[in-house]
Amino acid sequence: MSLDLPVLNKVFDSVLLEKFFTLSKLEGISLSRAQGIKNDNSNRARQLLTKFTNFNIYTDTLTAISSQGTVEKTVPVEKLTVENFNDLQTIANLYAQNAILGHAINLRNRLERKLFAMDDNEWIRIYEFTFPKTSVVVSRKSISTMNLDKLLSLDRLEEILENVNAEVLESFSSGDIFSALQKESRLAVLGNQLTARDAFFNSVLEANKSLPVEEESTNFALILREKRLAYSEEEVAGFSVLQQSLYKEYSETQMELNGFKKLLKDKIREVQLKYDNEYSLSMKALKEEQDKISKELMEIAAKIAELKTLAMKELASLKIRA
Repeated sequence: MSLDLPVLNKVFDSVLLEKFFTLSKLEGISLSRAQGIKNDNSNRARQLLTKFTNFNIYTDTLTAISSQGTVEKTVPVEKLTVENFNDLQTIANLYAQNAILGHAINLRNRLERKLFAMDDNEWIRIYEFTFPKTSVVVSRKSISTMNLDKLLSLDRLEEILENVNAEVLESFSSGDIFSALQKESRLAVLGNQLTARDAFFNSVLEANKSLPVEEESTNFALILREKRLAYSEEEVAGFSVLQQSLYKEYSETQMELNGFKKLLKDKIREVQLKYDNEYSLSMKALKEEQDKISKELMEIAAKIAELKTLAMKELASLKIRA
């Protein structure tokens, strides 16, 4: 059931409006509020990611040796735990919500721009106001303003959704679309943690347990600086198990997302083929109508010519009354 928007539903695709907008204050938020949530999500995601980018896997142990004896001090580090990686799902959820909100914000802005850009002729066409036309115009429908080959070559789901029309989207439920966007966000987060050379997993699993001792002499003492791996063998083993589990999840999620994108692109091809066939049929009908109009015009022209001839004959037969 479409939203109660008599004008917008006539000007735009009601299916598209229904998918991303509501009239209920309880179910929806304002444009400014959506942008605020999007900004808050971005800030929170950056904060949560800090522990995965600004980490230290070594403690600093300082040993001071002097005539008064030896003093050793270890500077502790904030260690990551397996439980910390639950935040990755939170980050993915924040990114997914931003993708959904961003799509709705962009859609709303596009609708506004289109309203401003519409001229009188377009309103006349949409509302079918009585207006004389001298020729038949056939419009060619398209899924997107983007070239079809370029559209099908896109890999990011969010970008594909930005460039397709309502007829493609109406084949998929909102839940399926949002779930696929969540998968894409999850893959982006996991991919960075699993593949980046400087990410936590590669750093801690390939780390040396200790590094060479560095010496520094002062006037009062010999300072020995030694870096020791902050994680025990058991902790490293736990992260290794977690890494393999995340690799498995990444692979399975990638397959699911690829399956959805295949369905989406197949639907794009199907709808575009339908549009092309409709256009071909319309052009054929237009040519037939133009041929008919052309024949009628020739018949009218012949009748006019015949009338002119008769008029001249009649004129020639006239006699002046004396």
